[in-house]
Amino acid sequence: MDGRCPDHPTLELQWLEEENYFFRLSRYQGALEQLYRENPSFCEPEHFRNEVLGWLRDGLTDFSVSRAGSSWGIPFPGDEAHRIYVWFDALTNYVTGAGFPGDPDSFARFWPADLHVIGKNMTRLHCPYWPATQMRAGLGRPVPACAHGADVLWRIQHNARLPREQPLADGAYLSRIYRSKKDRRQQRNGVLVRVIEYRLHGVTDAEPIYRLMTSLLDPAQAPAAELAALYHERWEIETALAELKTHLRGAKIVLRSKTPDLVRQEFYGLMMAHFAIRGLMHEAALKADVDPDQLSFLHAVRVVRRKLAAFHAIPPSAAQNVSRAHPGRNPRRARRVQSRSAPSTRGQAQNEQLPSATLACDPSSTDRPQTSHYHH
Repeated sequence: MDGRCPDHPTLELQWLEEENYFFRLSRYQGALEQLYRENPSFCEPEHFRNEVLGWLRDGLTDFSVSRAGSSWGIPFPGDEAHRIYVWFDALTNYVTGAGFPGDPDSFARFWPADLHVIGKNMTRLHCPYWPATQMRAGLGRPVPACAHGADVLWRIQHNARLPREQPLADGAYLSRIYRSKKDRRQQRNGVLVRVIEYRLHGVTDAEPIYRLMTSLLDPAQAPAAELAALYHERWEIETALAELKTHLRGAKIVLRSKTPDLVRQEFYGLMMAHFAIRGLMHEAALKADVDPDQLSFLHAVRVVRRKLAAFHAIPPSAAQNVSRAHPGRNPRRARRVQSRSAPSTRGQAQNEQLPSATLACDPSSTDRPQTSHYHH
């Protein structure tokens, strides 16, 4: 804009020339047009796909894949004076990490991927550049991409130096942050952010002022009042992560699976158990006419464990029962593991017990104790 970079308007542009190796992207103009014509959802969401289609209409140009005169990076094959451009090497890591080209069995298992989930500023690399690279390498049908467009919102210190560059209609203002004091002094490499300042009136122990900073620069897209309200709900996800990582698994228990498939099973089992317990808590809150957030997840876990008549873990790969899978072990001990009874509830803290009618199944509704099997 006006001969300057829009992200660094205070810096003078410098024109540099160097000899590079290029990828001939223009050769794949027709192939990429056909790819998007036959697969309209290749890039999602729609506004990012329209951006890519605009590049195709303007005509694709070749792009550099190397840098000259640098000693840092991976040497370019056949020319030690050049280094592979970091961003291009990052693209090839998608396939080399899956086993290409040295481990065909691993590569056949993990590739092609179902979807590339990318950042909102990565569409040029992943939507025309990377598909053309996959075509040139003979990797089959290119992998579609979805740009999530995630932005950030976080709280900052009330005394942080954030000069008001432009006031906004919702009471917020634009400012810039810098990676170092030197960059701040020289006004370079600044990142444009939006600052929101507000107070909480009538709230006990509220701080004098709250300051939030976000990459959402347009007030119409995300009004300041909405962002301030959302910030104070952030503990919802933090609480859920704590429930999964700490309370549900228990102390000193780690994921024991050694392969991707079994890790996926084990983690999915944790997610289902968390969903089930949260569902029971919601039902209990509805019957008791209380806010679900007032119930303790940890106490609910303890109540559910006490209500289980018996439980044991089965290895994910076990095709038979524990005693037959390990014939060399003491069968009497194996039977004891399989039929372990539920621990007594005597001595439990009173505040850990929730009404069984609202949190667990009514024992009178079954003719005999039920056994729950956890299949990780």
